[in-house]
Amino acid sequence: MDELYSIISELTERYTGGDSTSVPYEIAEQLTEAVCYCIDQVWNHDGLVPENQEVRGIYEAGCQSVLHKVEEAQQLYSEMMKDFDAYGNRTLRETIADGMAKFFLYYDADYCPQDHILTLDYPVLLPLEELRGIDRILAYLNCIRLEQSFMKLFPRDYVLKVLRNYNRSYTILIVNLPGILLRKLLANLLLELPLWKTELEQRHYENLARLIQRQGRDNLELTLFRQLQSLAGRSPEVFQYLKRELADVAAEFVNGAKHDCLERMV
Repeated sequence: MDELYSIISELTERYTGGDSTSVPYEIAEQLTEAVCYCIDQVWNHDGLVPENQEVRGIYEAGCQSVLHKVEEAQQLYSEMMKDFDAYGNRTLRETIADGMAKFFLYYDADYCPQDHILTLDYPVLLPLEELRGIDRILAYLNCIRLEQSFMKLFPRDYVLKVLRNYNRSYTILIVNLPGILLRKLLANLLLELPLWKTELEQRHYENLARLIQRQGRDNLELTLFRQLQSLAGRSPEVFQYLKRELADVAAEFVNGAKHDCLERMV
């Protein structure tokens, strides 16, 4: 514990430029969290210190891990932005094209690595609430990378038409775009319709409701799993990412069939 206090004191001294080790409570809390965040980068899953390592060595290794992740995130972001497409959605564009650039400009890996700065308003399909700092940013960027890969499997005009059919105001909605596309594709596959058919008629919705009710939620989820394999099976990463959404899709489809509102979903 004494070694931990010593590390925090040294970080505080660097923060003040050597003038003092006394700082306001908020800053002291921030710097303490910064040290703990870096230590957590190396701490093993049992919450124990790696064998034969002192706290200072763990902290320094954690600092290097943070810097490595920042570099990895920057490379990922730069590569993704070469052909990034927000498909007209304002929240996606503002979060990635505008906000993410500011993150790399203002992120403080030395004195506040636990702060990911951005609100990340555009929703991804993976829950990231337990992550902080560069860990959350890196995970978020990987989600966006996989979502972009999935949407680019289909012609841009087709994706835009699906999004507009879902809601003509989709450009200003805070909504996950691949989730909309995925539901549409799965509905077409359930109905054995061509994927390019973007508009369904009333008879299609009635047939879809009957198919869903006949299968039930558990069987439907298994069917959707097989359909997703046919859509994204060639990309294991994309498949694993979208697979997490199938339980929600099945539940929504069952609920939509029960309450006669599938046309609001696909």
